[in-house]
Amino acid sequence: MPPTDVKHIDLAKAKSIAQQIAGGKGDRFQFIQLPVNLAMTEAIITPTQPLDGKILPAITAANQLNINAIASASIAQAKNLKQFPQKIMTALGENLATDAVRALQFTRSVPGLCSALVGMKSPGHVAENLTLTSIPTLDTGYFAQLIS
Repeated sequence: MPPTDVKHIDLAKAKSIAQQIAGGKGDRFQFIQLPVNLAMTEAIITPTQPLDGKILPAITAANQLNINAIASASIAQAKNLKQFPQKIMTALGENLATDAVRALQFTRSVPGLCSALVGMKSPGHVAENLTLTSIPTLDTGYFAQLIS
């Protein structure tokens, strides 16, 4: 949400409130969860968070505020994975078995993201997604090229 939207949550203000409540003893506002996937890249690229005179994307601001960002909807509930250009899906990993795994590779490679949550309905989906444990995340420079 843009800063002008009534639903916008200003992370810096929320962190400041958490610090005030903690009375200088170290606040417990350490995590946020937000949707991040191939279809929803706003948290990565859209400046929405005012911080130190700048407007930053949510994940960048969270990192600067020492808040860990966790992705929800990491594969967009596997909806419309076929809509993404084959060029992007191939760039995510030709050696990956499915578009769902490629989508998860995208999300888990987001710089500054702490974790990428993904729901799995079957043991087959678990096994499929676990193939990523032996594959490194995308290089940050390569990732930046994908989203530009």
